[in-house]
Amino acid sequence: MLSSTNAQIQSKPKTEAMNDGRNPLEFMFPDLQRDLANLQVKEVKPQPDKAIISAPVENRLFTNYKAPAGQNKAAARTFKSGATPIPMASDVSATDAMNKLKAAQAAQPVKPFVSPTQGSEVNNTPVKKKS
Repeated sequence: MLSSTNAQIQSKPKTEAMNDGRNPLEFMFPDLQRDLANLQVKEVKPQPDKAIISAPVENRLFTNYKAPAGQNKAAARTFKSGATPIPMASDVSATDAMNKLKAAQAAQPVKPFVSPTQGSEVNNTPVKKKS
């Protein structure tokens, strides 16, 4: 059955442009090339000012730009000799870390949590209405 159904379907050209061998874009928009040419003629590309282009970027982006004062970058990168380095977490032994944690917990004990009430409730039982 399938072969007989396929035999009945005939392919037809999609548009007249396909029959003529023309570009479908030209068929749908016959004045496209003329319109594009008119747009290109009207388009004016101004030449950039050479003085502005040759100026440094900082001067073009910022008004009254002043370069930062010169600093010795090598001196800025060196560590101060008097500063003691902070130990990394991996440098501390497990027992020392546990002792520090226990000392911190003892200094600030955890307060028991008290659930909020509406003022007149006792043990989460609502107060009976007086009638």
